[in-house]
Amino acid sequence: ELSKLAANAFLAQRISSINSLSAVCEATGADVSEVARAVGLDSRIGPKFLQASVGFGGSCFQKDILNLVYICEGLNLPEVAAYWQQVIDMNDYQKTRFSQKIIECLFNTVTDKRISILGFAFKKNTGDTRETPAITVCRTLLDEGAQLNIYDPKVEPEQIIADLTHPKVTESPEHVKRAVQIFADPYDAVRGTHALVVCTEWDEFVSLNYERIYASMMKPAYIFDGRKILPHERLQQIGFHVQTIGKRLLQQQDTAATVRPAPFPAAHHLTNGYGPLPANGDGPSAQAYDTDPGHRDSSDARRIAFDAAAGWWQCFLRMDCTGTSTKPPPAPAVDRPASDRLARRSTPPPAPPPTPHRFQIGCRIVRTVRTSVQSDAILGGVTSTVESLLGQRPRSRTRSTPGGSTSGDDNITIPPEDRKYYY
Repeated sequence: ELSKLAANAFLAQRISSINSLSAVCEATGADVSEVARAVGLDSRIGPKFLQASVGFGGSCFQKDILNLVYICEGLNLPEVAAYWQQVIDMNDYQKTRFSQKIIECLFNTVTDKRISILGFAFKKNTGDTRETPAITVCRTLLDEGAQLNIYDPKVEPEQIIADLTHPKVTESPEHVKRAVQIFADPYDAVRGTHALVVCTEWDEFVSLNYERIYASMMKPAYIFDGRKILPHERLQQIGFHVQTIGKRLLQQQDTAATVRPAPFPAAHHLTNGYGPLPANGDGPSAQAYDTDPGHRDSSDARRIAFDAAAGWWQCFLRMDCTGTSTKPPPAPAVDRPASDRLARRSTPPPAPPPTPHRFQIGCRIVRTVRTSVQSDAILGGVTSTVESLLGQRPRSRTRSTPGGSTSGDDNITIPPEDRKYYY
C-alpha cells in the first residue's frame, strides 16, 4: 500500500516541481519548456512528467498524497506530512495563478465578458472530471462575473453542470446554470467570446482553424494556453494576444501589462465588448463607439481606454452629490483632562487626508479615453455625458504658461484652490 502511495506521490511531485519553476520562468523571462528539456537530458531524472501546465487532476494523485499526509501525521511525523502537503499546495497555487492571470490580462475585470473553456476533463482521451483544474478556473471566472462557453469532446454536459454546481464549488447553483453554456462544437463555443482558455490537452485543439476562430471572436481576442500545446507564434501572427504557462510572450500590441487597468472593475459591457455604460446613471454613453466606421479595425488601445474609463466611472458613482466621497460620521467627543486639552491647543491639528473629488474623477475618465482614442466622435460622446452630469466641463492635465496655470486643451485659467483637482 505504501509503495502505491509513494509512486503517485513521486509523479505528482514532479508535476508540482516543474510548475513551481514555471512561475520562476515567467518572472525571469526564461522558457520552462527549455528548462524541462535540459533537466530531462539527465539520465537520473528523465523527461517524463516534466510538462508544465495549469495543474494536475484525476482521482489518484491528490487522494494518495493526502492519504500519505494523513499517515505521516498519525505517525507523529509533522515535517514529512508538511513536505508532501506542499505538493498539493503548489498544485492549488498553479491553478489559482493561472486563473488570476486570465483576469489580469483582461484589464482586471471579466464581469459580463464571455469566455470559452476548451476542455473540461483532467486530461485528454478521457471523460473523467475528478479534481480537474478546469473546475478551479471556471469557479474563479464565475465568481468574478464572467459568462462561460464550455466545450469538451467526451465530458457529458450534465457532468459539467454537476461539477460546477457542487456545494463545494458554489453557493449559487442557479447563477452557474444561467452563466454557463455547454457546446457540442468548438467553433460554436468560441463565437462571440472575449477569450479562449485551453484547460485540457486534446489533440483536436492543436488542429483547429484559428483564423476562423479569430474572425468570430471579440477584439482584442485572447488565448490562454494552460497546457502549452498551441503554436503561440502563429497565433500571434493571426492577431491573438497569447498567454501561456512558464513563458513570457511579447505581444504585438498593448495589453494590460503595458497600459495599467483602472483600480475599479467595469460593471457593464456591450455584446461587442466596447461598452456602453448608459448615460442614465450607470456610466458614460459610448453610442459613438458603434457608429464609428473604423472602430473594428482600430488598435486595442480603444478597448483598453474604455475599460479603464469604465473602472473610473465606478469610482465616480461612489461620490456623493457634493463632489467628495462620503465620509463616516465623526467620532464622539471625549472629555479629556485639562492638561491634555492645553497640550492639544499648543499643537495644531493635523491636516485631514485628501478625499477624492467628483470633478477630479470626471476629468480622469475623459483623460483616460483621450490618451488612447483617436476618434473625436467617441471622445465627444464620453465628454458630453460626463460634462452633463458634472455641470461643468472636464479639463485635461494642467500645464504652466507665462500667463498662469491653464488647462491643456481649453486655455482656461484654473483657480488656485481647484488646481489639485485637475489632470
